Amino acid sequence: MKDKKPTNQLMLERMIFFSDAVFAIAMTILVLDVRVPEMNSDVISDSILWQKLAYAIPKIIGVIVSFFVIGLYWISHHKLFGYVTMYHRRLLWPNLLFLLTIIFMPFTTAFLSEYYNPGLTMPVILYAININLTGLASYRLWSIATNSKYDLSSISQNKILKRYHKSRALTIPSVFLLVILLSFISGWIPFLLLPFIPVVTYFIKRYFRNKYAGFREEF
Repeated sequence: MKDKKPTNQLMLERMIFFSDAVFAIAMTILVLDVRVPEMNSDVISDSILWQKLAYAIPKIIGVIVSFFVIGLYWISHHKLFGYVTMYHRRLLWPNLLFLLTIIFMPFTTAFLSEYYNPGLTMPVILYAININLTGLASYRLWSIATNSKYDLSSISQNKILKRYHKSRALTIPSVFLLVILLSFISGWIPFLLLPFIPVVTYFIKRYFRNKYAGFREEF
C-alpha cells in the first residue's frame, strides 16, 4: 500500500492547482470578446471582410497584450511556488487577492479594446490600475512566501535571491505606473512602454549577475 502524501504537501498542491486553473480560465476567456462579425450573406466580399477584420484589430491586440501579461504573472507565480516548500495559511488570502486581480483582467481588457480612443484616458487608466494591483499583489505574495520569519521557501535565508525576485515583481507595475502618468499626455504614447518590460527585467538580472559573483536564478 502506497504511503499517503503529508497533509502539508496536499494543501500546497491544492493551492497551486487552483491557482493554475484560475490563470488558465482567465487567459482563455480573453478571446471571447473577439467575435466574428455578423454580415448579410448576400453582400459579402473580400473587401468587406477585410474592413470588418480591421474593426476587430484593437480587440485582437488587447487579447495578445493581456495574454502575455497574464502569462508573465503565471511564470512569476510558477517560480514562486517552485521555491515554496511548506504550506501556511498566511499564503491563502494574499494568493486569493492576487488571483482576484487576474480574473478582472479580461474585463478591463475588453473595456479598453471597446472604448480605446487617443482622446480618452479612462480606459487606459482602468487597465493600467488593474495591472498595477496585480503587480503589487504579486509582490506581497513574494514577500510573505520568502519571509525568513515564516521560513516557507528554499530561499527564505537567501537575501540576494529574495531581492532579485522582489525587484522583478515590481517591474510590470512600475512600467504601468508610467503608463497611467503618460496617458494624461496622449492615449497612444503609453503603449510604447510595453516593449520595455523584458528590457527592464534583463537589466535587473544583469545587475545582480555583475554585483554578486555566482548569482544564478534557480527557476
